[in-house]
Amino acid sequence: MYRAWKRVHDKEEEERHAKERERAAREQAERERQAAEAEMARKKQEQERAAREEEQQKRQREEKIRMAEERSRQAAQRAREQQEQAARERLRMEKEQEAERKTREAARRAQLSRQKMAEERLKAIRIEEKQNTLRQNWAKMREAVETRDLPGDATQSQGTPKTSLSVCPHPRFGWPKMKGTRECMFCGTCRTNWSYRCPSCDIAACPGCKEGYYRQA
Repeated sequence: MYRAWKRVHDKEEEERHAKERERAAREQAERERQAAEAEMARKKQEQERAAREEEQQKRQREEKIRMAEERSRQAAQRAREQQEQAARERLRMEKEQEAERKTREAARRAQLSRQKMAEERLKAIRIEEKQNTLRQNWAKMREAVETRDLPGDATQSQGTPKTSLSVCPHPRFGWPKMKGTRECMFCGTCRTNWSYRCPSCDIAACPGCKEGYYRQA
């Protein structure tokens, strides 16, 4: 009886131990499964965190690059604006200098023109005064000649022949062109190539004075 009980008891113990080992194995497997799942979750979290950090770092790098490019663009724009401003300032100064130069040149030309006009006017006045004096003198000379040549002159009535007069009447026509340097007796101009010569007394006259004298006489 004892042996039968012993066998039954041993069998039950063995079954119990087997169940305990099976249960322990299941528990171990469950723990290992849970540990694996926890490890997988941890790794996944770490990967997600690393991905977030990488994305954040990427955004930071891109932002730094964008900010550097923006600073470079702004610096280039400021440099370009400064260059343009300097160029405009140089152009303005050059225009002002050119305007001042033109103003000074215009003033100088106007002054020279006024001086030349004044000199020409003074020369014309002097020539006119000299010509008026010469015309008056020559008019008196011609009047004296005409008076001497009147019919019934005392010298002629006595039969004295005419002699050459000391004062030349300067005939209007017959003035030849003569080469050589002579001074015009009317205006004082020095004629270096040629001049008109009085056929009676050989005084010199320029073309303008020769014609003007008889037009105004």
